[in-house]
Amino acid sequence: MGFADETGRGAGEGATRNLLVGEDTSDDGWLDAVHGLVEWARTGGCTALVVSLGVDAAKEDPESPLLVTREGYRRAGVLVGASGLPTVIVQEGGYHLPTLGDLVAAYLSGHEASASSGA
Repeated sequence: MGFADETGRGAGEGATRNLLVGEDTSDDGWLDAVHGLVEWARTGGCTALVVSLGVDAAKEDPESPLLVTREGYRRAGVLVGASGLPTVIVQEGGYHLPTLGDLVAAYLSGHEASASSGA
């Protein structure tokens, strides 16, 4: 989720927020952070989101200190989709090629289901 001191620059100062999570954080802790970011965006007057979707937090990823599962990615998509904010999703990060596409698809399916249901 980036570095805590990265908050944006110039006219975008304060429009970026990164939360740090500890090594070995699994779905629940990671989703708590995602929920916090979504609430910050919703209550902070954001009019749109840009999600840098790195699937390098995945449990199977050899570079990951985190333990996020496919279901965790799907639930993150649900949380972000439920924000009701227009969202651009940019895929970046992820080094376990056998699961990369499935993790991105899980996030997108959760996001789409939540956004289209108005949840």
